[in-house]
Amino acid sequence: MSRLFEIRDFDYFQFGNTYTGSLEQFRYRIVPKDGVLTVSLWHGEQCFERAEIQKNREFPLTPQGLEEAVAYMEQQYRCCCMDDQ
Repeated sequence: MSRLFEIRDFDYFQFGNTYTGSLEQFRYRIVPKDGVLTVSLWHGEQCFERAEIQKNREFPLTPQGLEEAVAYMEQQYRCCCMDDQ
C-alpha cells in the first residue's frame, strides 16, 4: 500500500489495534475508534504521550479511509521532511 511507510493491513485496525511508527524524525500514530481512524503526526524523539502533536486528522474506518490516511501521511512527510534533506 505505502512506499514510505510500512502500515498494517486494514484488518489490523478493524479489530481496534493502534499502530505507531516513524521515518527518521517523522513520527505517526494511527488509532481506530468509533468508526474513524485518527492519525497523529509529530517530529522528534519523544513518544506520543510526551510529544507536542503537530497534526491530527480523522479518516473513515474503511479500507479506503486507511488508504487516504496513508496518502495523507506520505504527503505530510514529503512536504515537511524531504525539503530538509
